[in-house]
Amino acid sequence: MANKQNGSSEHDSIRLRPSRLAREEIVPVKARDRNIRWLPFTAIWFTMTAQMGVFALGASMAEAMPTMEAILAVIIANVAMIFVLVPIGDIGIEHGINFAGYLRVPFGLKGSYLPLALRAMAGIAWFGIQTYLGATAIEEVTTTFFDFSAVYLWYGIFGALQIAIVAAGLETIKKVVNVAAPALGVLSIVLLYIMFSEGSFEEFFDNKVVDPQPFIVGVVSNLSYWATVAINLPDFTRNVKASPSSRFMKRNKHSIIAQLIGVPLGMLFFTVVGMAGFVFTGESNPVLAIAALVGGAFLLLALGVVILAQLSTNITANLFASAYAANAIGSPKISYSAGAVITGVLGLLTFPWLLLEFFLTYLPVVGAALAPIAGIMIADYYLVRKRLIRVPEIFDPRSGYNYWRGVNPASFIAWIIGAVAGIALLDYSFIVALPLGFGVYYLLMRLWINKQYEQPEITGDQKQLLATSNGKDWEVVMEK
Repeated sequence: MANKQNGSSEHDSIRLRPSRLAREEIVPVKARDRNIRWLPFTAIWFTMTAQMGVFALGASMAEAMPTMEAILAVIIANVAMIFVLVPIGDIGIEHGINFAGYLRVPFGLKGSYLPLALRAMAGIAWFGIQTYLGATAIEEVTTTFFDFSAVYLWYGIFGALQIAIVAAGLETIKKVVNVAAPALGVLSIVLLYIMFSEGSFEEFFDNKVVDPQPFIVGVVSNLSYWATVAINLPDFTRNVKASPSSRFMKRNKHSIIAQLIGVPLGMLFFTVVGMAGFVFTGESNPVLAIAALVGGAFLLLALGVVILAQLSTNITANLFASAYAANAIGSPKISYSAGAVITGVLGLLTFPWLLLEFFLTYLPVVGAALAPIAGIMIADYYLVRKRLIRVPEIFDPRSGYNYWRGVNPASFIAWIIGAVAGIALLDYSFIVALPLGFGVYYLLMRLWINKQYEQPEITGDQKQLLATSNGKDWEVVMEK
């Protein structure tokens, strides 16, 4: 399946025939094609934080804890999250491979399908939530201006529109994203101005808590909010400009700057908007809070921006990633476009209005399920392999990454232990599940798997297996 051309160097040209393991989407991105610098990458992060889901998180936190505690929880969690995001992002920076491709290394060529499916399921649930919030915005417009109510009809139509955009491909998605996030940012500033003009800072900071929750719940909910994006971050960073260097900070400069700015500041700004909306209007649904704050023609404009922003976030952070996961699992029978349709339809069947009622419970559950995967990825990449990956072998069914019948038992044992502990200690889910996944995986690999299955990059000096650090690309080419 994978044939080296002209010599035996690890970075010689490798030609692949399309197959279940080899698709154009997984081929490593070359350095010359990585053109996203820190400013556009920061904008991408603001795009992902500029969403009604973050407003809803802020409103839920305002219900559960005093304002200053909620703000502190947001800051602590999102600064801490950078120490998960940046290390995982180096997988894409160093080797140019995506999430689906890398998962084959710690989980096995077949074992990778289950965490991919779980990531897709989380994205599917988020797709349903964001679509429902967008549908409620359409509902608010039609009931206010036309006295016509049909929220579930709008839910179906809005969902179908998003599915069509994602199925059309990345260029169509980019056109929507470039307009939506800046518009929601401007709207948020206007909303804050209106709220604090009519209310006061004293009222905002003297918020009366409706459903008291421990401080740690706010921290864990914020950490868990990014659990889905954290594990598939190589999908983004493989397109980020990287400096050829063995020094981590230099190699990841654009990635680090973007996340230092975009993650904590973006989340803080938009959760504060959600908090203020709840404090000043009593509405936990951010769409209803906006409707309570503005009226007339401006209401139509504001809700139009909300609809556009939901469209933007949903197609990039949720449906796009889920479509690729479905494509990776079902290839070659399931194309990317078919994956978009399948995952989109499933997302519409998740009953998101029920998930929103238990938002601060739902998020830690997602964190418990996905955080061990992040821990396994970090342990495998940095401690087990020291960033060395035999990239050509992720496409080869006879490779050492096949483990036991295509599955690495260590990763699944670590995942199950981390997830069960996270569910059992739900208030602490993410901060329990990630280190458990990390530690159990590392011990099992060192004491068991490494002795059973040959892994040349683990047992010998294989520095030639680094790509960006050596100023090289993985020369993998798909045959037409």
